[in-house]
Amino acid sequence: MSNAKTDIQTSQRFSGEWEMKKLQDILDINPQNFSSNTNPNYKFNYISLEQVDSGKLLGYSEEVFRTAPSRAQRILRNGDVLMSTVRPNLMAHLFFHDQVPNAVCSTGFAVLRAKRDLSVPYFLFSQLFSQGVNDQIAKILAGSNYPAINSSDVKLIKILCPPQISEQRAIAEALSDVDGLLNALEALIAKKQAIKQAAMQQLLTGKTRLPGFSREWEKTKISDLLAYKRPDPYIVQSAEYTEHGNVPVLTANKAFILGYTDEVSGICHNFPAIVFDDFTTDSKYATFPFKVKSSAIKLLYPKHECVSLKYVFERMQLIDFPLGNHKRYYISEYQNLELYAPDYDEQHAIASVLSDMDGEITALEQRREKTHAIKQGMMQQLLTGRVRLSESRTCTDDTDDAD
Repeated sequence: MSNAKTDIQTSQRFSGEWEMKKLQDILDINPQNFSSNTNPNYKFNYISLEQVDSGKLLGYSEEVFRTAPSRAQRILRNGDVLMSTVRPNLMAHLFFHDQVPNAVCSTGFAVLRAKRDLSVPYFLFSQLFSQGVNDQIAKILAGSNYPAINSSDVKLIKILCPPQISEQRAIAEALSDVDGLLNALEALIAKKQAIKQAAMQQLLTGKTRLPGFSREWEKTKISDLLAYKRPDPYIVQSAEYTEHGNVPVLTANKAFILGYTDEVSGICHNFPAIVFDDFTTDSKYATFPFKVKSSAIKLLYPKHECVSLKYVFERMQLIDFPLGNHKRYYISEYQNLELYAPDYDEQHAIASVLSDMDGEITALEQRREKTHAIKQGMMQQLLTGRVRLSESRTCTDDTDDAD
């Protein structure tokens, strides 16, 4: 008979009461880690508050180089958490990892550095977006004319912590995995958008022709392709929009959907339509019932049955129209612009290719929004201890084997 020992992996949910802890008890705040480099040509990667998008890892939009050492140039280490102290209610925090060399940050941040065996950096970063921290910041700012907090305020902010650092680590890993998926989706969306932009440059100008088409393109004016309508019957009566409602209120600018209204009259059911801003020449493609914000909008439709509205809309996106004085442009200038266009069949074929690309991008954007919503739900559950993860453990099993 032999006695064999076997390691068995088991899992058990984390347990124990969570407790509130002050940041000063679990991390170092603004550690004295400044540059002493005196070389005037030495360059830092400088991260300023203005470059950070709320809630994104490495959210700065570009690298800004500054020379000459200064006590304001605080050298960052892998795992540092940057908490915005200027306009902290915007929650423009950042988790730093060392993909960028020689990185320093502005004094608009408090640098939070986790103490070993007391806190996990990414867990701390995630807690900065919790409602509890947001409420504490709002209380500090109450009655202040200048929306800022200082290091003394930061030290006293409390966050919920589990009793075991291993649970912090498990939560951080779970949230970091979701962030990895979100970053991958962002990169894929950007790639698909770049591919579409390249296709537009080729297909909409005739530099590349789709198979089966060879007829000469003809010079025409936009006014020969599109007819316009005034938006007056469809202007929303109240500017008090809601986040959800029966009818979207549109603008031609970046926002596109400003909000929703429950107004039942004056809804435009004539779609698809190009929603054109007469002052900025921005345009959007509407494929659903809508109302509009103001009389600055022109609604554009095919002038005859041999025009693909989607093709003309996409072609308009390539027009670099110079803006001057604040005035209306469509009737006086824009509709008189000349371009080369193919016959309807080729217009339709090009529009179909670009629409398929739009469909792929939209599907990815919807997946990104769904993943973001899942992450928000995870944060609400995991960062409050309402849902506990499982802790993997290894135990030894003694087994008697008969010969």
